[in-house]
Parts: sequence; C-alpha cells; structure tokens
Amino acid sequence: LYRLLLLSLLIQHSIWHILANTVLKGTHNLKKRSWILTTLAAFVMTAASIPFLRDLLLPRDVLGSVARIILQFSNLTNANIPANVRAVLVERAVEAARANATWQFFSLAEIHPRTFTVTHPLCAFFIAYLLSDLALGAIFYPSMMNMASGWVHHTAYIFFFSYWLHRGWGHIAATAAVFELPTFVMGIACLYPPLRSNMGFTISFFITRVGLHFGILYATYTKKGRNAPGIDGSWA
Repeated sequence: LYRLLLLSLLIQHSIWHILANTVLKGTHNLKKRSWILTTLAAFVMTAASIPFLRDLLLPRDVLGSVARIILQFSNLTNANIPANVRAVLVERAVEAARANATWQFFSLAEIHPRTFTVTHPLCAFFIAYLLSDLALGAIFYPSMMNMASGWVHHTAYIFFFSYWLHRGWGHIAATAAVFELPTFVMGIACLYPPLRSNMGFTISFFITRVGLHFGILYATYTKKGRNAPGIDGSWA
C-alpha cells in the first residue's frame, strides 16, 4: 500500500505541475489550477467503481439473461426465430438460470473485492489525492481551500479510507466511489466552462449522492449485507 501511495503521489504531483505550468498558468487560472487534482481524482474514482457497480446491479450471467428476455419476448409476440438461433438462446438462458439462481439485486455479498487489482490501488490513489490537495492547496492556492470542504473534509476522509482498508471494507468504498461523478461534472465545468451542465450535475447528484447512497446504506443495514464477506456482521 505504501508503494501504491507513493506512486499515486508522484503521478498526481507530476500532472498538477505540468498543467499548472503550461495550459493553466497565470493568475487568471488560479481557480482552475485548484480543480486539477479534484477533477482527476473524481474521474479515476468514478471509472474504477464500474466493475463493482456491475456486481451490485447486474446478474452474474448478463448475456444469458438477455437471451431469456429475447425468448420471452418472442413467445409473447409470436416472433419467428430460426430453430438454430432459438436452440442457442435456450442453452444460454438455461445456463443463466443456474448461474443467477442465488444472485440478489443490490446485495453487498455479490461484490467481488478485487483487493489487489483495483481496491487497494484505488484507495491509495484517493488518499494520495487528499494529501496532495491539502499540500498543494496550502502552497499554491490557499485562497481556494476553505475549512469545511477542504481541511476538515480531506482530513476526515484520510482517516475514513485508512480505517475502511484496515477493516477490509475497501471494496465497499470502491463501489461508492461513483459518488464522485457529480464532482467530476463540476470539475470539468470549472476547467472548461463550455462543458458546464447544471442538468448533468443535478441528475448525477441525485442518482449517486442521494439514490445510490441510500441504497448502499440500506444494503449495509440488511442481515445479508452485514454478513457479506469482509463485513462479517460488523456495524462499525
């Protein structure tokens, strides 16, 4: 984890200094420079959450489930499907029925940890972002760092992510990393104002920060959610 953290720090500081001293240099770009790391981190977090969200929201055999839906639709509409194609669809639908027999929608038990391939690198990257934003902000854009969303928020989440990693809950945090989508929308708007979209921010905020947030909290509250691997019945 320490190597991942150091590598993340190196990457983030390099990107910031390159952009801050080229396309975003000058006093008129101070606010944009303060959003470089935040936008980068929000993009990485959102993109990395996709495989975890797939586990949470989609059945194990997606293609087989699609085959079953096609068969059901053809039966309802009396659509003519060639015999050889129907045979393949039936075979895939049967395989999907077996694979998805115990699958539950929005169950934390369905999330694959991906501990060393995604979870640890992602959490290390986010902790590195929090540290980098505080350090660079204190030096290069102190007027853009406020107490609540800057110092308090970043310090708190450094401890949160460290604790979640210690407890083996990093994959849950990685699933919730999609909460950074509205931050990415806002960051892009700051870096390149023509892409500003109030509607995009509002929709992404309510889907992720409100809807999905409530869903994950509820999934954590359920008995099966608390008995999921890594959580093992714990409330804290």
